Amino acid sequence: METVRTKYQDLLIHEFEVRSNRNASYSLRAYARDLGISVSSLSRILNGQQDLSLKNVEKVVKTLGLSPSEANYFYALVKAENARTDKNRAEILSKLDSEMSGVELSLEYFKTISDWHYFAILELTGIKGFKSDSSWIANRLGISPEIVEASISRLLKLELLEEVKGSLRKTYDFKATPSGIPSRAIKTHHQQIMKKAETALFELDIKETDFSSVAFTMNSEDLKWATDEMKKFRRALTKRLAKNKNKDRLYELSMQLFPLDQRSQKKESSYEK
Repeated sequence: METVRTKYQDLLIHEFEVRSNRNASYSLRAYARDLGISVSSLSRILNGQQDLSLKNVEKVVKTLGLSPSEANYFYALVKAENARTDKNRAEILSKLDSEMSGVELSLEYFKTISDWHYFAILELTGIKGFKSDSSWIANRLGISPEIVEASISRLLKLELLEEVKGSLRKTYDFKATPSGIPSRAIKTHHQQIMKKAETALFELDIKETDFSSVAFTMNSEDLKWATDEMKKFRRALTKRLAKNKNKDRLYELSMQLFPLDQRSQKKESSYEK
């Protein structure tokens, strides 16, 4: 898959959108405060009228929660835009392409994976009677046509979606989230899915859903084995159900396994979709 050149401003804008969606009163001034940048400077940076200074990169990286490799990549993008000559900029970007293959795409995924409707649109293309029409898709998912159109544009750009004879279809079968995605994006995605599950719990007929839970004790050293078994189950189940050519509904399988007690210290976890 061909990589897509990401601009560091895109990541800053997306993070602001995520925070604003979670808190309607969250302002650009509050975002600037969290980043440790003046609101006037941040506004110019987001509009492409001013470059992010290298001394502020560390503050931004910490706020975005980027992994070490992504932090290096983000830093290099800023450095490239601050380059004094085209030759110097080209050298920086060339080094990125040779040394950090795959990181750029994961940064673009950072803007994609956190929103549930991207995966939903990809999977919806396999529904019997699917229509490559933004209004039809919007009505099926309960979102606006504008969001659908913007999402399709990004999925086409990432080559996760393609158009064949006027019909959209996914090009990649996701079994798990790509490696290297910032945990913040994964957490946002699962937060959205849990909200959708809550809605389904109270609004859909019980015959259309299955909700169950069980509390039990176990040795924490068995957690790796347990998560591996859950992964095998998810993949086997989706593979079996995908064989039916007459798919007519879009489902989401969500499983959670987490400690209920407070003994363990908080640690950064890995997540999989």
